[in-house]
Amino acid sequence: MWFIVRAAFAAVILLGLLPRISTAQESVFFVGVIGGSVQLSGDPTTIVTPTGFATSGYKPETGLAVSAFVGRHIREYVTLQANYTWNRNDVGFFAAKGTATESLFFEQPHSTSHHTFIADVLVYFRERSSRIRPYLSGGLGFLRLSAEMQPGLIDGGLRRSPAMFTTIDITSRVAVGVDVPVGEGWSVRYSFSENLGPNPLSRQLEPQGVRGLMNFQNLVGVMRAF
Repeated sequence: MWFIVRAAFAAVILLGLLPRISTAQESVFFVGVIGGSVQLSGDPTTIVTPTGFATSGYKPETGLAVSAFVGRHIREYVTLQANYTWNRNDVGFFAAKGTATESLFFEQPHSTSHHTFIADVLVYFRERSSRIRPYLSGGLGFLRLSAEMQPGLIDGGLRRSPAMFTTIDITSRVAVGVDVPVGEGWSVRYSFSENLGPNPLSRQLEPQGVRGLMNFQNLVGVMRAF
């Protein structure tokens, strides 16, 4: 997966070295679709007392993401953008509790689906006539996360996480990327972004974790100005 992402990024840069076909300076609106890989942060927690211990966490797997967006160039270097992103990640919950006389545990695989809606402001570092236009963006929105248990439960007597749950939380996003015009209003976009918000996964565990949920995305795709 990472080889594909690196190859896609290299292709974007190479496209920027080709001669421009059309500047399409009159175009102020655009739409696009990008996709790629996504990774979630973990949040293991351990509590040790004189009478025992308790630990919990989850193991996230690399998943796939697809993002659709629409935007408007309001200045030469400033753009407003609205995004919808879907990503899917498998997550393995685990927890254990032990005393001098008893040990309890469980492992529980889930499939999680993330629906994120973000409003962004993009700041470009080069004018719209450039062959390569790097940008920095930041935005705010909300995340709807749903999870469903998958086969593979290991039941060691400890209270398990819910088999299914859905949460909605506020989330923020920062991203860096590059747009490469390729002619006739079309451009190729590469984006690396990080979403950060409350952690609905850790809330399902006992003891609960203390870190927020970070969502790292490497995405590449196309956009069309009109």
